[in-house]
Amino acid sequence: MFPNAATLQLPANLGRLRVTNTLGDIDSDGDFDVLYGFGGRGFSVINAASGQLVYESGKSLEQEVISAGIYDDDRSDDKGIEPEGVTVGWMNNKPVAFIALERVDAVAVYDLTNPAAPKFLQMIKTGDAPEGVLFISAANSPNGKSLLVTSNEGDGTVKLYQPI
Repeated sequence: MFPNAATLQLPANLGRLRVTNTLGDIDSDGDFDVLYGFGGRGFSVINAASGQLVYESGKSLEQEVISAGIYDDDRSDDKGIEPEGVTVGWMNNKPVAFIALERVDAVAVYDLTNPAAPKFLQMIKTGDAPEGVLFISAANSPNGKSLLVTSNEGDGTVKLYQPI
């Protein structure tokens, strides 16, 4: 399938972590200097005008999931929390990101007032495996309050959330 692909031998302590064998040989000497894994564990903020990376969440999003007590750790070495969808809306005159986390059945909410340092606000439990996430502003909402909509692959539900 990969005619010139190298066989990648991983140390036993990496467990089931999947890595690509098409990247990572930085100095072209035939060994892997850097490992690139599959599966999503975080999110990035990119400047739309310049294309420059402004923020990378690293492990902080997974840490918020762990703190919320909702981390499904049975395959974390393989896939992580899988941020699946994202939308941004304005609430209380602030840009807010809603990040659907497929593997933990939740949406993480972040204040993006400072895009270089997003602030975690809350974790919202959803249906099973949220794939899609949509923000409806108060101005466009049928009840005059902003709404968050999730479509959930695992249980086939669509759920609506509104601030109290």
